[in-house]
Amino acid sequence: MARPSPQEALISFLSRFPPWTRKILQREPLTDEEFSAMRTEANAGSVYPTGEQTAEFEALLRQIPEDYERYRSKRQSFLDRHVLTTATPVGRPRKDLEASEAARLHAEGVSWKQIAVRWDAPVEELDREADRIRKLVKLRENPPGNKSE
Repeated sequence: MARPSPQEALISFLSRFPPWTRKILQREPLTDEEFSAMRTEANAGSVYPTGEQTAEFEALLRQIPEDYERYRSKRQSFLDRHVLTTATPVGRPRKDLEASEAARLHAEGVSWKQIAVRWDAPVEELDREADRIRKLVKLRENPPGNKSE
């Protein structure tokens, strides 16, 4: 007996699943009816495609390069939209090292303004920079929400 073509094998594999499962495997959007059916079947104990089923689907799909490339593109755009993939922290960078260095210098008797001068603050900004450094250290000594009597 002849082996089925990759396309036929994929169709045979997908035919074992309800329409909503096929669409989830293929990373396609569900219609309202499919979404409703998925919720009904999920409540009855049926679950989303397992890792094994997804791996088998991807193995079959790899045999059809143009379909696999389309699938990879859909999967990546799905991940970009729904999964936080950035490794960089959100928000302003922390200044803990700067604060600890300023605290060490101040403990040695260096004034806030002298610290600002050492850190090459512009002359016209010395007072503002000294105040910024003082607040930076003070905030770490007594963080907000940590009320000390």
